[in-house]
Amino acid sequence: NHRRRTQKRYFRDRLWLFGFIVFVSGSLLHAAALAFGPQSLLTPITSLTLVLNTFLAHKYLNEPLRRQDIAATVLVVLGCIVAIIFGPRTTQRPNITARDLLRGFLRLHFITFFVAFTTLILVDYIAVKIVERRNYKFNKMAQRLLQKTCPAEHRLPMRIYFGQTFLMLSYTTIAAYWGSLSLLATKSFAELFVSLFVSWQQTGEILRSAGTWLILVGFVVTNVCLEHFKQKALSFF
Repeated sequence: NHRRRTQKRYFRDRLWLFGFIVFVSGSLLHAAALAFGPQSLLTPITSLTLVLNTFLAHKYLNEPLRRQDIAATVLVVLGCIVAIIFGPRTTQRPNITARDLLRGFLRLHFITFFVAFTTLILVDYIAVKIVERRNYKFNKMAQRLLQKTCPAEHRLPMRIYFGQTFLMLSYTTIAAYWGSLSLLATKSFAELFVSLFVSWQQTGEILRSAGTWLILVGFVVTNVCLEHFKQKALSFF
């Protein structure tokens, strides 16, 4: 009941709704921008969100602003400047179809990198589950001990006894993996969406292509997985 009341208060809070609308609008504008510029140039610019969050969290959420936070913020800004100065330049946007995009995903160097990266993530995920299983067993043992010594006590909350830092770093890495795939899928989806308005003939070809719907499914799946593992990582901070 308390959780339901909290959720209702969130949806009735005008400030929360305004922030949510701004967040969704920014995400849509970012996806649209990917259709008109190189991903290697636009993606580093999104890291400026971290810069704003660092100072806004300090001002409105009373979070501490440490020296290392300021140093990291300076490095982020410098990285964005370098990316903009030495990033690629595009003068003319080619017409891209779903077949062109899928052909890019089937290149040997991309498949090699994708398989190697995915293998490392799978190994990391298996290690995460092993650590989580160990914590689960330890929590069960603690609960049984509590029931024997104090039968009237309530159920103990789940705690992380082993590998908290490892779980935090691992879930952050897994979220970054899905984030990279999410950017590729978003870029592909944005390119296809813009290509729909080039000509009626190309619109029909794009809509009839199975690759279009594969990219659309990939766009949804990667973004959902990104948010899931991002929230898992944040729960350990």
